[in-house]
Order: sequence, then structure tokens, then C-alpha cells
Amino acid sequence: MLKRVFVAAVLFAAVFSSAAQVGPLPRMNWEQGNYDALNGLIRQNGVLSPSYNPEDRPYAVFDFDNTISCNDISETLIEYMLDNLLFKMTPGQFHAAFYESLPDPDVPLHDWQGSLKGRKVTASQMLADIEKDYGYIWKHYSANGGDKSLEQIRKTRWFRDFKVKFRWLYDSIYESVPNGISDRWYLHMFMGYTPEEIQALTSRSVDYWMTKPLRRTVSVSGRRGRSGRIRSSVYTGFRLIPEMVSLINVLRDNGIDVYICSASQEDVVEGAACNPKYGLGFDPGHVFGIRLNQDSSGRVASGLLPGYPVTWGPGKVEAIKAFMAPAHHGREPLLVCGDSNGDYDMMVMFPGLGNALIVNKNAGGKIGSLCKEGLSGPASRYLVQGRDENEGRFIPSKEPVLLK
Repeated sequence: MLKRVFVAAVLFAAVFSSAAQVGPLPRMNWEQGNYDALNGLIRQNGVLSPSYNPEDRPYAVFDFDNTISCNDISETLIEYMLDNLLFKMTPGQFHAAFYESLPDPDVPLHDWQGSLKGRKVTASQMLADIEKDYGYIWKHYSANGGDKSLEQIRKTRWFRDFKVKFRWLYDSIYESVPNGISDRWYLHMFMGYTPEEIQALTSRSVDYWMTKPLRRTVSVSGRRGRSGRIRSSVYTGFRLIPEMVSLINVLRDNGIDVYICSASQEDVVEGAACNPKYGLGFDPGHVFGIRLNQDSSGRVASGLLPGYPVTWGPGKVEAIKAFMAPAHHGREPLLVCGDSNGDYDMMVMFPGLGNALIVNKNAGGKIGSLCKEGLSGPASRYLVQGRDENEGRFIPSKEPVLLK
């Protein structure tokens, strides 16, 4: 483990030393056409351009999950919180939190990964099992005055059931209810945390998962319950992509401001983006993500912050127009970077956009159509970049190497 951490530290040190200069991107593993296009964009719009105006700086907007990173920072954090039982809710609070954002608990769940084997299971049935598991864990866990250590709890069928079914429900619910609801369901996990605690927790999760291989981990629930046995496959491990870390720093060094607009919770993203040890160098004022209500003591409470956009899909465009463009005399972004359908709108809604960089995951839907356009010829403003999902790095190709 220490060897992997050391190698990662050396790699990022190399990235930062090469990026801290006014000038072109380091070559690294960029696809050649993307490398040329990005360097041209920087050269024509950065501080070396004769038309550059420091009072009217251009700017770029990056998605975070699977764009700057390989794997999702929120999903790996969920796994870390489940593994370590890092909830601050009593069983009663747990019930209220996770039922609250489901307008119809009796909605049939999508058969994620075929785990239901044709059975009809509702959110209410699944939650009943998860809550019973959580009640047992709460009663017996030593952190709450019970008789079992964390290691002992982990060996129980109640813990195995809780972990597998909670994570499976998280994945299933995205296909079962509208995006606006599914995007906020899991966020109740943070109830009782302060923003600073969420950021510190995220950093611990990132540090842990950066030492683990990128792979699929398969688990089976510990008991049948009302919803039956569930098999869940989860993508674990986490990496920051060196080429993207380099691009962010080179843009800044060339006088181009950089923002993050993510569908992950804002404090979670700040836990990596604003922490100096990861080298991304973001100020909190340049990070925009899902914002949650807080109670009078500054701890996360139920629900989203009223009046603030849900930063997914059209909400990303809304956030750019409301919070980023006004700081740049109303101008549109020069560059946007993303990987998924949640990034599609910000790639197509700005006529003055220079380029959109798409991390290719062989995704379907609207982002898949943009990938096809980007693959059709060098004149497209859509730059398609391949990566190796097994290694967490770019490869000099437009096509990806998918997780084995």
C-alpha cells in the first residue's frame, strides 16, 4: 500500500512541475488531435494571445466525476460510509430521511443488474429490509453503546444485508424515479454533518480508495427479508486523472479561469478539489455542486437548498449563467469538459463555446450522439478522449479501454 501511495505522489509531483508554466500542455497520454486542439485553444485565448485582456478573462468549466476523476467521488464515498458505518442518524431519523424524498414508496424498482430475477420489489419493501438491518446495527454497535465492535458487526448477516441492499437501491432508484428525485435521495446520508466534516470525510475516502485497484466488487445480501436475496456489483477504487490535473493547472497558468460544476454534493467535491494535497488548486468559490439545507447549528438537514439549481443537465447551464458568466462580463465558457448525459446541456447550449472535451465511456443517450459527432472528423468542436478504466488514466486514443 505504501508503495502505491509513493508512486502516486511521484506521478502527481511530476504533473505539477511540468504544468507550472505559461505555455503548452505536457504531452502525456492525450490523443494527438485533442492535444493539438487544446493547445491551440490555450494559445489563442491565454496570456500569450495578443488579444488577451486580464480584465476579461476567459474561463473553462469541468464536470468532476469520471471527468477529472476515474470513478465517482460520491459513489466511492457511499461505499466508504457503509463500510465504516459513518451515519449520524438514529433508526427513527433514518426512516424519516430515506422515505421523505420518495413521493411513492410503492413504486416498483428497476431490476438493476438483473438481481431481482423477475421479482417485483417496491422501494418500500427494500427500505423495510434496510431499516431492520440498520436497527440491529444501531442497537449492537459499540459506538452506540452496543456489544459489538465494527469488525464484529461487519461479520453479521445484518451488516451484509444493509450494505448490499442500500447500495443496490441507490443504483436502482436512478432508473425507477425521475432524475430530480433520484439525484437527492442518497444525500440524506450526510444528515448531521457540517460542511467541514463532509470535506474531511471525503478526503479520508479518497485517500483510502486511491490505494485500492479499480475493479468490480460483487457482494450478496445477508438475508432474504421482504425483498429477497440481492446480488450487487460495485465499481471500487478511485483516481484523479493526471492529464486533467495538468490541463486545469496549465489553463490557470495561461490566464484562463477554471470552475467545477458537478452533480455531486458540493462539500464532497470540495473535499478533493480544494484540498492542497491533491494538486487541483480550486478555491471554494469556483466549485459548484448540489447544495443541501442546513439547520441552525450549520449541520446538514433534510432537503436541497431552496432557489439553487440542481447541478445536473439543464441545471449546469443555469449555474454557469447565474454564477460564472457574471464574473466574466457575461461571456460564455471557452471550454467545457464532461463524460455523461448530465453534461450534455452545457456542451450544446453555448454557441460561443470553443471546445467540449468528452471523456469517452462508450455511453449512450445524448452524450453518445456528441461522441459520434466528435469521432466523425477533426473539424468537430467535440473532442473525444479515451481512457483506460482499469488503470485510471488517459490513453492516446479516442476509444476507451473499459473495465474488465
